[in-house]
Amino acid sequence: MGNIRTIISRTLLLGLIRPVVSDCECGYSVNSTSSARHEVFTDLIESDFLFIQNISLDTDWSIQRYWTSYDPSSGYYGTNYTAANVVSNPLRNATLSSTESELGGDAGLQLYVRGDIQSNGLVPCGQVKTVRDDIQYGSFRTSMKLTPVNGTCSAFFSYYNDTQEIDMELLSRQYGQYTLNSTTPFSPLNLVFHSIQSIIDGYQLPNTSTYGRPVLAVDLTSDYHEYRFDWTPDRVSFYFDGNWLWDLITDVPSWNTAVLFSHWSNGASGWTQGPPEEDAIMTISYFKAYFNSSDSQRTSDYNNRCKEPSAPNAICVIPNDPGNNTSSYFFSQHTNMTSNQTVYTGETSGTGRKPEAIHAVPVIPSIPS
Repeated sequence: MGNIRTIISRTLLLGLIRPVVSDCECGYSVNSTSSARHEVFTDLIESDFLFIQNISLDTDWSIQRYWTSYDPSSGYYGTNYTAANVVSNPLRNATLSSTESELGGDAGLQLYVRGDIQSNGLVPCGQVKTVRDDIQYGSFRTSMKLTPVNGTCSAFFSYYNDTQEIDMELLSRQYGQYTLNSTTPFSPLNLVFHSIQSIIDGYQLPNTSTYGRPVLAVDLTSDYHEYRFDWTPDRVSFYFDGNWLWDLITDVPSWNTAVLFSHWSNGASGWTQGPPEEDAIMTISYFKAYFNSSDSQRTSDYNNRCKEPSAPNAICVIPNDPGNNTSSYFFSQHTNMTSNQTVYTGETSGTGRKPEAIHAVPVIPSIPS
């Protein structure tokens, strides 16, 4: 009798355990779930720009079109963000066996700052923004090769408004400004929260608690490198090529946001300087975002699909990549890992798969100056 009861109990228990239908259905984890410093995020966006033929057809991205005015009294030029300065340059073949690009030069999404200043005093610049603006906390990663042309700013950042912004900004005038030895340049990386405190400090960044500037002993213009920030309620941790650099813990942004790439110059003596005397190109190999959503429908979708977080493969650990453009890992390029995610993997991505359970998210207006 006791054996029968044991069999029945085990059968009932097994009946209550729901097997995982899809890998990663309970999210994506920074570090193993057994680690004391792990975070699990529910949603993802992955863009492999080495294979995207036309960024204007990609459902994850919006090309920004707006301008800021020229101010001759300050010596600052205006900026003019247009689609002509956002150029898809994928690999010629849908394979990494060859690095030859369609247009020549570095493969990926290219953001231009043009060397020809317009007659109205505007500098032609390039910017793209995620269509989704419901991003709230997460791990954000990109591989970029920066321009060696003096006088521009390459920016990877989140933006809700002027007091809710996380920035990784790199000024080409600072590359190689210092040298470790005769062959290794130092390149500063500017880490910024634009917050109420930074406004109070008059944007004098080195004097505010919402600014950091680690210096990288590497040439940022000779190869692709991974730039990353992990945003949680109590801090933002910044990384370079998978290695931790800096934490900012004062005035951590909390509002839902979009993520952007921008390449720009306005001639400001204390920042970009320039403008460049020739065309300058910032090239993006990939973008990866693993994040939580502020959208109630996305939260409901997650709760419906994640029934047993402790089940094997229910949570997937995000691999750390070397940052180059030859061996990066994408969940969206593997079957059964992006169920109910808003990942565009259609005809322009090279994988041939169609969007999975996309929920429409309205495009927000271009960001004002």
